Amino acid sequence: MVGDIVQSMTIVQFFLLCLGWPIIYLVLKCTNKNLSDDKQLDRGEFLRFVGLWLLMSSIDGGFDKMEYWSTVPAGDMLSGAPYRFNTWMSRNRFRAILHALLYSDEEKPRYADKFHCVRKLIRLWNENIQEIFRPGWLTCLDESMSRWFTKISCPGWVFCPRQPHSFGNEYHSICCSLSGIMFGIELVEGKDRPKQIPTQCTHKDGPTVGLLLRLTKLIHGTGKVVILDSGFCVLKGIVLLMKLGVCASA
Repeated sequence: MVGDIVQSMTIVQFFLLCLGWPIIYLVLKCTNKNLSDDKQLDRGEFLRFVGLWLLMSSIDGGFDKMEYWSTVPAGDMLSGAPYRFNTWMSRNRFRAILHALLYSDEEKPRYADKFHCVRKLIRLWNENIQEIFRPGWLTCLDESMSRWFTKISCPGWVFCPRQPHSFGNEYHSICCSLSGIMFGIELVEGKDRPKQIPTQCTHKDGPTVGLLLRLTKLIHGTGKVVILDSGFCVLKGIVLLMKLGVCASA
């Protein structure tokens, strides 16, 4: 029955299911408080805004984002980006939304926390995806990089030369190997994690074991398999996963 429902969904419906309405409503509420003009951002316009970003991110060529609103007709390969977005949203409106965009309604702490604006966003995403998704028999736990080119403005900036995208934020992540869907992430904060925030629940056998137990929680007791990157190959962790009903290999 569940498979029939998913197969009947459009790509947009499936995207919204995985992203989660709690995140969408959170961003709408926070951004509308920050918009300087009287025109409030509604659900449809916000999804259009996200769609424009997704289209830009899928195009190679290193175009400046404002080139997508050029008055030069699209089609000339020598005159900027291959698409013009004026039909869907004006450049001024796009910039207004971009400048007002906020992801958290939680009060800022008195101490410096460079990740405050995304903590709730990450938490809501993890909660939603683990509520609506169940991975297949084979999963993979590894590291993922989120590109960020300007080191000076990126908290938790990491250089990881073995990754396809070497610069940016690093996440510990777990994915379903059959569908390619990621269903758990933890941001690597490094030295930028405030000392006032307790460390994430670790384990007596070390932080890597604690990480393994947290990210595989959804598949505990299922007998499913998780393939670990060699950096997570800790014997005590693999033994504990077996006791929790997860077969691990590195």
